Amino acid sequence: MPTTDLDKWQVVRAKIVHEDSCIQQRVNWLLAVDGFLFIGLAALAPYAPAPIGRIQSIALPLFGLLASAFVFAGLIAANQAIATAIEELKLLVPGSAARKKLPSLRSTDPALTLGRVSSWGVTIASIVMWLVLFLLFISGYPLLLKG
Repeated sequence: MPTTDLDKWQVVRAKIVHEDSCIQQRVNWLLAVDGFLFIGLAALAPYAPAPIGRIQSIALPLFGLLASAFVFAGLIAANQAIATAIEELKLLVPGSAARKKLPSLRSTDPALTLGRVSSWGVTIASIVMWLVLFLLFISGYPLLLKG
């Protein structure tokens, strides 16, 4: 059990680092899944027979949309966990004077803020991209289908 204020700070910081790592892993997996789905969409759908190609052209964007939505939900959960950890530090180290002696848990550096925003941007762009493709294919737009 942490006893000093610095020990308590380190425990809370470890929670925040863990959540930041989970965010990074989720976005990396999303980019990998998006790449594989695009390859599948571009390589398989145009050459498959009509009913199979149609199913693939709808299923792959739908799967991409679902994967993106799950990552988005994970980002929301991770950011809530980070906010909870910061509030936990306020309970563990009462008094603002004691907390001011500790390093800040969240950087206000613009470069790091942009790094956090990029996770949201990649995920939202993925959702929009797969939603547009799904709507195009569901409407019968012959983007990749030959027949």
